[in-house]
Amino acid sequence: MIFAASFGTNSIKNGSNVNLNSTATSPALFMQDIVPGFYTATLIEVETGFLHYIKMNMASTGRGGSVVTRYEGPVPPLGMRRRYVLTLWRQTGGRSSPPPRGPVSRARFNLDTFILKNGLVEISTVTFAVRGPLV
Repeated sequence: MIFAASFGTNSIKNGSNVNLNSTATSPALFMQDIVPGFYTATLIEVETGFLHYIKMNMASTGRGGSVVTRYEGPVPPLGMRRRYVLTLWRQTGGRSSPPPRGPVSRARFNLDTFILKNGLVEISTVTFAVRGPLV
């Protein structure tokens, strides 16, 4: 099973430091050799629990799906390093009805509730860090 992601031409490696400028657009997600079905991806900041992105109902090829929470790129404080977790989840109940679009509480996002409501099982995780501008 392969799960990988990139910001533009910069691939995200587990534990890597990612340039802040490259995170302006949502990450491209790649899946290969995984069980057929539907998948969800989440991107959350470790230190604050801030939700940056949710995409649901992706096919096992990594194609399609619905952006449930529009991507909002990292904004770490000046000179500070923040860690991010990009997780791929298998939707055990098949295709899900995404929550209605609208205001989602991004701050201190309740991931446990989201997992339970949507029958998600963790498949793979990539962690990376982004440093805020120095001045």
